[in-house]
Amino acid sequence: LNQSMEPADQFKGGFRPKHREFWGFERRGDTFLALTHRPVLTGGRGLHLTHTGERASTYPFAGEPFCLGYPGGGSTAIFYHRHSKTFFYYYRPDYPAYPPNGLPYYLWHREAAIRTRAVMWTRDGFQWNRRQQVVPDEHDPPGTTLYGFGFIRPAGEAVSDTDGQLYLGTLLNWDLSTQRNRQHLLWSRDLIHWDKFGANRKPIVENGPVGSWNTASSGLNEYTPITNADGEEEWLFTFATGNCRYMLGSSKRQEAAGSLEEFKARLPYFELAPFFTSWQDFYNEIRKSRVLTGLAKCKAGRLAHVEPSRSKGEFTTLPLVVEGNRLLLNAQTDSGGNIRVEVQDAEGNPFPELSLDDCIPFSGDRVAHEVRWKRARLEEVNGRVVRLRVVIRGARLYTFRIAT
Repeated sequence: LNQSMEPADQFKGGFRPKHREFWGFERRGDTFLALTHRPVLTGGRGLHLTHTGERASTYPFAGEPFCLGYPGGGSTAIFYHRHSKTFFYYYRPDYPAYPPNGLPYYLWHREAAIRTRAVMWTRDGFQWNRRQQVVPDEHDPPGTTLYGFGFIRPAGEAVSDTDGQLYLGTLLNWDLSTQRNRQHLLWSRDLIHWDKFGANRKPIVENGPVGSWNTASSGLNEYTPITNADGEEEWLFTFATGNCRYMLGSSKRQEAAGSLEEFKARLPYFELAPFFTSWQDFYNEIRKSRVLTGLAKCKAGRLAHVEPSRSKGEFTTLPLVVEGNRLLLNAQTDSGGNIRVEVQDAEGNPFPELSLDDCIPFSGDRVAHEVRWKRARLEEVNGRVVRLRVVIRGARLYTFRIAT
């Protein structure tokens, strides 16, 4: 760009960097900063996390001009944790696309390597830490590239920065061998170490067959909470989708396709793609490609669940402090199924009258069912360190929480 992105009054006190010496993070009171000419990210490709083929495409402060995609689903994302005054920058470094990392280095993919996800963070703008956020694993198909990341949050609201909370995010996977996109769930408590499911990992929304309205979808980050006819909260997600595979779905490709012969001459490397069927199939798909809007719905909090691998199973939580007098379950049972909860001390001994046999089984489909026992209440252990033993029979448990 020939025009500067920084506001005219950004530089005060006589300091002004030379042309092209500086990438403009702004200073806002005690919220930093200006970066010097020494780069934080180094251009180029490699296994070291300082190397990336990506441009820094997210402006650092939400709501400002040039704020691209904050904080949902893009190639980069940012978050400023105000309590700790820590700035987090999520980006995607590349690693080589040749074996054993993924697909052969085909010309059809030009010079782009397969991406992973990484995070950098700083408290002063000068000293930066970095680590991998997430990488493809044995449960991902060969050629998986981790494309986009964003926080799950209510529409129009900032991501909460309460200490110790559970942060939820979506990870956009792009499968190079099929050119299909899918989103998986991520979670973290410190914004640095992120987890995802293993062998039982499933997309948040399943894609349809090639040519259907949701051939490839992305962007499930912001949701609008509503109240359904039963008085319970539901979440509505709008998201971008399309009827065409990723590499074939560009409007530029559609405009440039021309005739079938012109299309073949312009994009000869497409014949090397592992998903190639015929030139006519590709040409038809490009000519019919459309970008569409999708709508997904779930009951509040029901993005993932735990259920027994057979008809019955159980788990016990890590020690936690009871700060409230009600235990609420977000759960759904099958016919004849139920959930029971036992409250134990830190050593695993049941509290009197809060044992499994004392629990009144829950059956049904509720977002906030209050667990009850025959002769005792949870408030009797308020302030104590406890473990919760949860026994599940023919049911799915989405979340639990302790409330006042």
